[in-house]
Amino acid sequence: MMGKYANKLLRVDLTNGKISTEALDEAFIRKTLGGKGLISHYLLKEVPAKIDAFSPLNELVFACGVLTGVPVSGMTRIICGGKSPLTGGYGQSEGGGPFGPELRKTGYMAIIFQGKAAKPVYLYINGPQAELRSAEHLWGLETGQTNDLIEAEIGHKAKMAIIGPAGENLVRYACIINDLRHANGRNGFGALMGSKKLKAIVVRGDQKVPVADRAAMSAIAKNFINTHMNDPLSVGLKKYGTSIGVTGFSAGGILPTKNFNSGSFEKAIDTGGEFMHENFKVQIHGCPGCAIKCKRTIEIKDFIDSRYGGPEYETLASFGSLILNGDIKFALKAHEVCNRLGIDTISSGSTIAFLTECAEAGLLKDSAYNEKLLAFGGDSGKVAIELLFEIAYRSTAVGDLLAEGSQRIAAQLPKEAQKFLTTCKGQEVAMHEARGKTGVGLGYALNEFGGDHMVIGHDPLFKVEGPPLQKMRQIGLSEPMELYGFSAKKIRDFSLLQFWWSMFNCAGICFFACAPRGAMPPLELLELLRAVTGWDLTIDELLYCGERAAMMGRLFNLREGIGAEADTLPERLTEPLGGGILKGREIDREELALAIKEYYSVCGLDEEGIPFLQTLEHLDLQEY
Repeated sequence: MMGKYANKLLRVDLTNGKISTEALDEAFIRKTLGGKGLISHYLLKEVPAKIDAFSPLNELVFACGVLTGVPVSGMTRIICGGKSPLTGGYGQSEGGGPFGPELRKTGYMAIIFQGKAAKPVYLYINGPQAELRSAEHLWGLETGQTNDLIEAEIGHKAKMAIIGPAGENLVRYACIINDLRHANGRNGFGALMGSKKLKAIVVRGDQKVPVADRAAMSAIAKNFINTHMNDPLSVGLKKYGTSIGVTGFSAGGILPTKNFNSGSFEKAIDTGGEFMHENFKVQIHGCPGCAIKCKRTIEIKDFIDSRYGGPEYETLASFGSLILNGDIKFALKAHEVCNRLGIDTISSGSTIAFLTECAEAGLLKDSAYNEKLLAFGGDSGKVAIELLFEIAYRSTAVGDLLAEGSQRIAAQLPKEAQKFLTTCKGQEVAMHEARGKTGVGLGYALNEFGGDHMVIGHDPLFKVEGPPLQKMRQIGLSEPMELYGFSAKKIRDFSLLQFWWSMFNCAGICFFACAPRGAMPPLELLELLRAVTGWDLTIDELLYCGERAAMMGRLFNLREGIGAEADTLPERLTEPLGGGILKGREIDREELALAIKEYYSVCGLDEEGIPFLQTLEHLDLQEY
């Protein structure tokens, strides 16, 4: 049903300043659903193999999904991708907030940036019109300053995706900030923007997002809100946001502590969401049109600027328990500083924790990197704030080192540093303990863009008979899932969950909206997709789209020399936990290797993780 969605692509050649528009074929959109599926297609087709991530030949792609921007809770996601400056492989990062929906209102589903500008620029899209403008006067500024100056220049409010000094200085885990409160955080795309001298993308839409059957969509939207109000997982998010995870995970022995040495933090109660809500001025907000409202805004007079929002669980953990910082104010400040400077909170906190353990082990002795007092506990929170500025500006030897990410740092230090790493495919894993959630561990190991926690539904959702499992029976899950094992059944269920969540990243769906983590069950989501697109989709077709997109990411990595040897976990995430109620729990590396082989078999891959010809034919990927 051509025209029932934003079906245009904007191509921007930064080298020569040329901007052009291309129509997207309906069959192509149905096969990819936009988002991740669209991005992986263009990266495979247009980015030459084995180039440096900062080469002008690398592309940066922003893509909406077919649901991005429709007036239903949770349909706001914007996906960006390219060859990752952090991992050197397929890179992807998702973000919420108003930027994605606003881009859809311009009539564009995606933007591809090619080349490199001679001088800093920003892209301004006003309705269907697009132009490049000078950003020389913005280069070097923080995100908030940039936002204010651009709005003054264009004369109206707009939605913006901006990089800060970290992106300009090619910090390999620099992120892209939109609306000052939301981030495309992982894989270093702020640095990719910086390498292209692209300071910001500014959008102002003047259209409605096209919908084939608006009445049907509205009925689903209303039913979703009613369902959400009675869904325990969604209600908990609305009350505390994700910040509540700190205390709960610590009690369960799965809170990453002291660079993943332990699963419990003695000061968790003082650094968690309940404490934050009880002791500081907290406001609830969310993405446009969302009833869940999982976001928080923090204000501490003369200390925290509320315009940058507030921290997620990941930030409270990475700048709290991970470095043994027991003063929550410094974790709150770290969120603000990261949003101002454009830095991923997960990779920055993890890299600081990694280097701290190296320092305590004596690996930095007599080196220029020992200039900063790196130690767990004590003033670790205050030191981390100082380090964030040194990282963003690469202003000191230790800041310049930290800006490279922990895996590149380890290559410069004695071999002993390798055992302190918490990276998968070069990206620092998120604040979720693989030894307490082995499915999440498989996600870290097998995900095509590295250590990301948002690639499958987490194991605890399925450990007992309950709403998440009952809803997911609609895609083929069956019995409750063991938390710690690697049974053949768990591997099969893992693959289904991986394909389902990969589809979310194609269609532009928030993980907190739909099952297994959200209230909307698969069959209702299917009806929503049918109402919006006008296509007679099926559950099998949605799983197919997700599987196909994930396989394209794998094909990109294989082309870059990233194969089966990278489908694993680092030593730290398999050794026995040193504290918490799961103390002593470990992942047997032989069992992990067998689990990965079983996954290869389920997914139609050979022992080297390479898809068989019949797998490529089934997924219509022969052309790649």
